[in-house]
Amino acid sequence: MRFLNLSLNCRPQTATPRRRPVRRSTIINELWNEEGTNAMPKVKTKRTAIKSKLKDAVYVGIDQSLLDTGICIVDAYGSILETKSVKSDPKHTIEARINYILDEIDYVINQYSQRKRIVYVEGLAFGARGQGMTNLAGLHHALRLMLLKDEIEYSVIAPTTVKKFVCGSGTAKKEMMMLRIYKRWGIEFDNNNIADAFGIAQYALAIANGSYKKVSNEKNKSKK
Repeated sequence: MRFLNLSLNCRPQTATPRRRPVRRSTIINELWNEEGTNAMPKVKTKRTAIKSKLKDAVYVGIDQSLLDTGICIVDAYGSILETKSVKSDPKHTIEARINYILDEIDYVINQYSQRKRIVYVEGLAFGARGQGMTNLAGLHHALRLMLLKDEIEYSVIAPTTVKKFVCGSGTAKKEMMMLRIYKRWGIEFDNNNIADAFGIAQYALAIANGSYKKVSNEKNKSKK
């Protein structure tokens, strides 16, 4: 017969002393010695707590187009993880082109399925008309439906909003967007759709870390 040795688990239990709550504004005077130097404990604020939760997130900007869709993914520090240009053949049917573009977007985003993915999609231009805009609207809503079914958090950003964020003006041209991105982030793009997607991804990051505030007409956000 085997006997259990319970001696290791018979240590007397000591009551944990109740710590007195410390106000957030209280100065911490306790210092400890770390590798021979005195160090002051760091107080974790609400903002740093939010940042720590999102430090492993990826921020995806999508500038959808039937001719050339731009995709850009950045990390919590704004560094580019991946860019992609998706072009569809105008000779194919509109359904086949939309399906191909969605497959490519889905493949790129799902490479980061182990991390929190925050996606921003450029919205449709107000007042635009014609068959081309009808087809683009089909792609836009099919993309949103795909993200919703995949349970990926996404938001829609107006074209004028991303232009204002990057250039300071909602009427800036694509060439000005590329120039301002180069001056502000030091990155040169040879594809204006990827440049737009980069601006959208940086906007998503700025919203997440609180360095840029939405205005009332930008709150067009959809979640899973």
